[in-house]
Amino acid sequence: MTTEPNGSASDISNETDYLKAFQELARGEQTATALEKNLSALEKKIDELLAKATEDEKLLPTTATSPETDTSKKEPSK
Repeated sequence: MTTEPNGSASDISNETDYLKAFQELARGEQTATALEKNLSALEKKIDELLAKATEDEKLLPTTATSPETDTSKKEPSK
């Protein structure tokens, strides 16, 4: 029966696998952080555009006889 010295090949292999896994995890976290930052910036832009569109819509002149709301020229339902 032979004994393996401390730091056997299987121990080193396991440590290498753990190191690679942690490195990949760190890269994944960095990618997720970058995506969240980009999504936040995009959401802010969308909110700004929506607010501007809402404000512009309020400034438009409203007429009671616009084609969408004018029912006087429509034929009655039969």
